[in-house]
Amino acid sequence: MTTGQVVGLVVGIVIAVLVMQLLIWIPVIRWLRKKNARMVAQLGEEVAALGERPLMGPGPGLFGGGTGTFPFVSGNGVGVLTDRRFVFRLFVGKDVDIAMDRVAGVREAKWFRSKYRGGRLFLIVQTRDGSEAGFIFPDHAAWMSAMRALVPEIAQATAS
Repeated sequence: MTTGQVVGLVVGIVIAVLVMQLLIWIPVIRWLRKKNARMVAQLGEEVAALGERPLMGPGPGLFGGGTGTFPFVSGNGVGVLTDRRFVFRLFVGKDVDIAMDRVAGVREAKWFRSKYRGGRLFLIVQTRDGSEAGFIFPDHAAWMSAMRALVPEIAQATAS
């Protein structure tokens, strides 16, 4: 084989691998986007049916896992903050539903449970039983502000 043939073979293999990756990932990404849109709609309908007032969301986010009573495994999903509770529905796995009267504090950190997500801040909800759950949202500041404004004692306890 000549050098030109080897280069041609390598380029052909790389192109074949890229085409296979596209054939696999394009349907997966489309499915995830549709599932996200369905979950946003369903969560919005559920909140409305229960007579709750949404303060943030429903919108996409990442669950960074939890401690204590919260699921350990992280994953993508959809969250909503209402006047009564904070709900996060995972694409796969157990949902997180926190009544606001269980919340003892809210904090933010770049690291949570030994996880670092490219410098994005985790919104960490602390419950009265000592459990914690971490979340990442595209509009972190707005979620943090809404969570702190919902329960004034949370804002005071975590302002330091």
